[in-house]
Amino acid sequence: MKCSYCGFESAKDYQYCPQCGTAIEKKEQDFYSPPQSEYSYEQPTPQPEHTITIALKDKLFLAVCVLVSVCCGLSILNLGLPLIRIFLAVFLWVAYTQAKNNTLTPSHIRNISGTVYASYILNNVLGVLFIIFGLFFSFLFTTITSNKEMLDLFYKELETTGGSEIVELFSQYIASFAGFIGIVISVIGIIIIVLNIIGRKSIHKFVKSIYLNMGMPTEQIQKVSKAQVWLIVFGVFYAISALSSASTMNPTLMLSDLSFAAALIIIAILVKKYFSNKTN
Repeated sequence: MKCSYCGFESAKDYQYCPQCGTAIEKKEQDFYSPPQSEYSYEQPTPQPEHTITIALKDKLFLAVCVLVSVCCGLSILNLGLPLIRIFLAVFLWVAYTQAKNNTLTPSHIRNISGTVYASYILNNVLGVLFIIFGLFFSFLFTTITSNKEMLDLFYKELETTGGSEIVELFSQYIASFAGFIGIVISVIGIIIIVLNIIGRKSIHKFVKSIYLNMGMPTEQIQKVSKAQVWLIVFGVFYAISALSSASTMNPTLMLSDLSFAAALIIIAILVKKYFSNKTN
């Protein structure tokens, strides 16, 4: 302290000056103010959520997860083993959980894209098998029915007078019918391949572009409109398949196809809702 009247200084704090008795006014304590750093620290600006994360948090996507899981369960009850759909259901649930926890990464979407691509490859193989079987079926029956000796041997138990007429009738009409059936099977295989290349490939490119753009400042998603259209087309196809299952009195298979059809149409709605303005 320092007396303002007589100038007496002391290291101790006194209320009155010990030399002249003058009351000493206490100054407010100067608190230490640290020097400003050359580099001021700023709180990081939180990054906005990616569109895919927002979409996967939607309750509609939860409905998709449930429907695909129901489809897999019903297929298993029907003594089927839809491995690709089972993997798809697992990856959908994982992506939904990660999105809810804000820990979604491109690898989670890449897993879904992989199942779509596996379905694309499998359906191409199926289409090729249809074509091969149809051509083989047509060739086989045409060869058999064109050989009169083989038909006579096949119908050797027909010893009635009408046996030869049956053989002749068989060779004339059944050969043409078998050839037609074989052509129809081959055409179905071609249709499967064409729809697969145009439809499923567009859906795969759409999903693939999502995980490729997740780390980018701007999201440029490919095949949005085509993916939306083909999701609806395949959804309608599975709904029609469900109706055909109903005619065979197989409610389990019918409900399985209906569940998958509903899932595809809901995904198309999500695509329209979140990605329609992010086309490339």
